[in-house]
Amino acid sequence: MMEFVLEPGERDSHWHDFYAQDYVLEGELALLDEASGIEYRCGPGSRVIVPPRTLHSEKMEHPVKLMIGLSIDPATLPENINLSPADLKQGS
Repeated sequence: MMEFVLEPGERDSHWHDFYAQDYVLEGELALLDEASGIEYRCGPGSRVIVPPRTLHSEKMEHPVKLMIGLSIDPATLPENINLSPADLKQGS
């Protein structure tokens, strides 16, 4: 687990090749599941589970403080963990 702060703004559609579980400590995260079209509004106390290869986008109006758990060692993370939708389709 590691603590992380997402700055306000939007993250375009992307995916990760690892499993992530986030706990919202402060603020509100809007997470859009691209497959279903459902937007989840996640405030303090929310647990957000994002399986590998799940296409999603995020929006934050204010900073959001999270505790993040990953299925891989954080020391092995590449510089860019947000992979493009085109790469997801090519890897299918």
